[in-house]
Amino acid sequence: MTFRKVIKSIGSALMYFGIYMAWQFAVAFIAAFAVMMAMAVGAGVDMAAQMAQSGTQYSYDEVFEAAMELEMSIAEDASAWLLEHTVLLTLIAGVLTLATYALIFALRKKNIFREVGLAKMPVLPCFGMVILGAALNLAVSYVLTLVPFPEAWWTEQAAQSELLLGAEPWLTILLSVILAPILEEVVFRGLVHSRLKRSMPMLASMIISAWLFGLMHVSIIAVIYASLLGFLLAWVMEKYKSLLAPMLVHFGFNLCAVVLDMFEDIPTLVCIAARAVSVIGIVVVQMRSKNKIEFAFAKDVPSQDENQ
Repeated sequence: MTFRKVIKSIGSALMYFGIYMAWQFAVAFIAAFAVMMAMAVGAGVDMAAQMAQSGTQYSYDEVFEAAMELEMSIAEDASAWLLEHTVLLTLIAGVLTLATYALIFALRKKNIFREVGLAKMPVLPCFGMVILGAALNLAVSYVLTLVPFPEAWWTEQAAQSELLLGAEPWLTILLSVILAPILEEVVFRGLVHSRLKRSMPMLASMIISAWLFGLMHVSIIAVIYASLLGFLLAWVMEKYKSLLAPMLVHFGFNLCAVVLDMFEDIPTLVCIAARAVSVIGIVVVQMRSKNKIEFAFAKDVPSQDENQ
């Protein structure tokens, strides 16, 4: 592999990841700016009307101090609005990201499904992937309670979960259960991992893409388990040679999280069974698929994809 090909594959992975990040920040920035401008105009008009009605002559310092207080109030209200609408903004950014990818491949006259590795799978393994994802979520939920994480980490994790699961139910389901498995698998496995593995050993690509996937989950506890999950998702993709496999595992994982939020407690027996099913599920995935993962440089990469 030439140095030029290495640079192209890494640059391609960074470009697609950058598009994903750019839309996340752009949507949040535009929304924050629009909300603050609307609040500023409304509050400014109200303040000017109140001053005019009072008939009092205000000094420059008094007007300036009132304007600063108003600015701080608007900033706080805008921050609260952004937190309240985090799920909606993330959903919009995700749709725009997928649309951008589709446009890029359309302009290059390439099949987006082929470029991200989305291939057909037999029906039975598809159901197995969903069940595996759900079982993994139950197992992770139980194992995390056994790890002595600092209280501050749990507080951070609870706050992040509240942002997602505390939104309107239809928004939570649309983002977490439907969009996230599609978008995140396209980004981290279909584009980042598939490009990185062309210029580095498979294992390194799986670790890096999993780490990036984990970092996107913000809270420390979520970063830890999401990174491990990301590695497993890359492994499942390589076993089945289709992005559909990790999408279904991801779907099952997130669906289970939403369902678990409806219950206050999970019986210990269920958690123990879930851990066993998770282990069995992974073994079944390994045995059912005849494909072998070579933790070396990817082979037989189509020449037309080298410039992606």
